[in-house]
Amino acid sequence: PIANRTFPGDAAALKIRAPEFVERSIGQSNPFPDALNTITVTVVPNIAMGSKTDNSSGTIATHVSKITISGLVGSATSASTLNITQLSPANALLQTQVRWYQHNGSLVVEFQNQTVWRTSDDPIVFSFRLRNPAQCQTSPDVTIAGVSEGTNCPRVIPQAGMVKDTLSVPFAGCRACGVTGDRCNACQKCDEICDQQDAAPLKVHSPGFIVKSIQQSTTWPGATNRLNVTFAANID
Repeated sequence: PIANRTFPGDAAALKIRAPEFVERSIGQSNPFPDALNTITVTVVPNIAMGSKTDNSSGTIATHVSKITISGLVGSATSASTLNITQLSPANALLQTQVRWYQHNGSLVVEFQNQTVWRTSDDPIVFSFRLRNPAQCQTSPDVTIAGVSEGTNCPRVIPQAGMVKDTLSVPFAGCRACGVTGDRCNACQKCDEICDQQDAAPLKVHSPGFIVKSIQQSTTWPGATNRLNVTFAANID
């Protein structure tokens, strides 16, 4: 009865699936080197998640659900905490500051106190910003795991691979030059074709001049000649 979140045969009496993220997708906004990149994560657990407290004040959560994203290696962001923006659902669930571990590319997202996400709620969607490395790299393998606390059924959600964004590419051609067929100079230096899978997390192009042209004003001998140079790089 939960659209897009169950599977054929799930109506069999007392068939229970293991805790998992039935949706777990990740994508990026920018494949350019040394650029700020918005990473967007969409998850749907098949078990409730939230946070609550057992103490009398009710201000400090003692049972906290967590979502851990791992494998975002290569980023130049070294800060120990990151700001995240929750895009869905409408009610605030997630802490706005989360722990970031650069060495293994892990992000630990915790739920706010006295909140609960139920399996009939809208997907959990949040974004955060990382700085891309200054050199070409292919998209790393990214995993997700979780702990459901502060609910009637606390459980561990085992680690699983995330689904990289390869279909909802936010541009029609090569992000560097706009070409959809041939490969530009920046593409040729990169390990993968730039006009495909550029939304995969932390896939980064090689630094390059994506526009590089020169022209003159005259071919006459002994004349003053004006040279016009036009260039654009995919890196600051």
